[in-house]
Amino acid sequence: MTTLTIDITSATSPSKETSFFCPAKQLDKKQRQDLAEQALSGTESISELAKANKISRKFIYEQKNKAQTGINEAFADDTPSDVLFYIPVTKTWLVQVVLELVLVCHSSFRGVIVFFRDIFGMVQNKVTLS
Repeated sequence: MTTLTIDITSATSPSKETSFFCPAKQLDKKQRQDLAEQALSGTESISELAKANKISRKFIYEQKNKAQTGINEAFADDTPSDVLFYIPVTKTWLVQVVLELVLVCHSSFRGVIVFFRDIFGMVQNKVTLS
């Protein structure tokens, strides 16, 4: 009589090493952004993008929605932003701003004048810093 021996040591048990491979998880932020841009542009259909990148259409729709939400927030026509704080504008403060613009920002005198015109709506023909 012959004895049958079965070696069970070579059998593999399910583990993380044999888990499902998901191409969408392998995409970095830039690649996800590119997918969203392609989906928003409409040059290729969602199905074509999914097939070309071996990912689901649902994933592409999610990326497209994230991008569209970001665009909508960036261009939202909300009420003016809340005031964060008030600055008491004194002559000393104005002198400090002029010095910072010239010395730190390396701005020209003309640039300082444009800054004050654009930000404060004021321009003087005569400048005295005494």
